[in-house]
Amino acid sequence: YLPDRVIPMLPHEISDGLCSLRPGEDKLAFTVDMLMSSDGSVGEVEFYPSMIRSSARLTY
Repeated sequence: YLPDRVIPMLPHEISDGLCSLRPGEDKLAFTVDMLMSSDGSVGEVEFYPSMIRSSARLTY
């Protein structure tokens, strides 16, 4: 991101289409669930395919 323009790292079809997190659209994802203790050590870890749906478009 530059002050006057954006130079995407991925082609437009991917960044603004297939991988875009538009609100209300289901998107395939990969989830990592980790149980951590209060001292920060990692216990059980699980990886699995999932689906997400963004609820709002945020800017940064």
